[in-house]
Amino acid sequence: MVVDVTKLQTGEPGGTSKPRRPLVRQLRRLAVVAAGFAVLFVGLILAALPMIPGGLPGIVLGLTILSTELDWARRLRARVLRTARRALPNISWHRAFTSLAGRRKPSDRRTSSERPAVAEATSEGISRAADILRRGDLVAFPTETVYGLGAPVFNRRAVARVFEVKGRPADNPLIVHVSSRAMLDRVVRDVPDTAGHLMEAFWPGPLTLVLRRSRRVPSIVSAGLDTVAVRIPADPVALQLVRLTGQPIAAPSANRSGRPSPTTAEHVMRDLGAVVDLVIDGGPTPIGVESTVVDVTGAVPVLLRPGGISREAIERVIGTSLCSGPVSGPARSPGNKHRHYAPSCRVIPVHPDEWEGALQRVCEAGGRIGIVARTTPEFLGETIAYHRRIPGDEAEYARHLFSAFREAEDAGVDLLLVETVQETGVGLAVMDRLRRAAATDDVPEHPEEATSGS
Repeated sequence: MVVDVTKLQTGEPGGTSKPRRPLVRQLRRLAVVAAGFAVLFVGLILAALPMIPGGLPGIVLGLTILSTELDWARRLRARVLRTARRALPNISWHRAFTSLAGRRKPSDRRTSSERPAVAEATSEGISRAADILRRGDLVAFPTETVYGLGAPVFNRRAVARVFEVKGRPADNPLIVHVSSRAMLDRVVRDVPDTAGHLMEAFWPGPLTLVLRRSRRVPSIVSAGLDTVAVRIPADPVALQLVRLTGQPIAAPSANRSGRPSPTTAEHVMRDLGAVVDLVIDGGPTPIGVESTVVDVTGAVPVLLRPGGISREAIERVIGTSLCSGPVSGPARSPGNKHRHYAPSCRVIPVHPDEWEGALQRVCEAGGRIGIVARTTPEFLGETIAYHRRIPGDEAEYARHLFSAFREAEDAGVDLLLVETVQETGVGLAVMDRLRRAAATDDVPEHPEEATSGS
């Protein structure tokens, strides 16, 4: 559907509270930093005394407090947590320290066994979610791509909490969701002609554009870059939520960092447990993979992440070929720099013509085997613990891919063989997600490296 962005709704109900006086704000910031350094100092002392426990918890807690105000503390905390997870994989470090440093009052804090509140995608439920966002808390909500974890973009503390509860690296930027051109002008400095053409063609919809960031947008949203990733969602629930909140919503996928993106409210609740204030249940998402991300700040548009809008469709609108993203340097798009979309089992991509050999090899290796394919392989045996057939085209395959990953986890699969698809249309996005899920370490930022497709 073609939409004239200049004629989109400009009304922005709601409002923001008056900012605190600069002196009070600075005193509060100094108090937080001082407390964080004090806790960090105690943790370092305890770490130097191995006979006394509490060194690592003290260090992480101190960095958690500091990370609310200092970017370097946020990055260091993420590294410490990753190291702790590798050394002690059975301990939920992130949940433990997020709850210790959370901003809720003890009387309001849910236990880890409790589930978040769930609201139906009705006018009342959306209005309730907007109230929660305006007071600086987090809401998970459906979009046409995947479920997002939203925070009001101008509330730096709320945005920082998104990074905390997801365990998201600080150098991984967020996508900002707006509801109109007027709201877009609050977060970007200028809109090039190419961006305007793409907006008219694909907004509202699963296309994210990287533009020059307004100074009003906190740097934490864009990982310190001078750009910001923005889109208008097509999902009516998401669009109404942004409008009622009265300001843009920063929202990555509503899952633990690196996990398969959630395509149902149940996925959100399983991944984030009690750390989300409200989940809007809008049913399964219709696209199933994230938005396409295009950088339009340069002379030539650059495809940073394939997604719900095909590369071919974008090139028809702009009348030229898209360049591919940089191999190195800061990530200007989510979903590129770090390993993403991975279930707990090992993922192995399999070409449609190679099922027999692949099954023989994994059966010889042993373990519980799962299969996700568009057809039923002929060599299924008793060792197959999970089999999901997804017939249809690449769009149908994309719609169910992440849910299949989670079903395989539930079946206790050790090795998950996933059939590859042609890299045309949304198939480019499917193969991008599949390669990143199968990676054993960070993958290149180049979306089409090694002949393939945020």
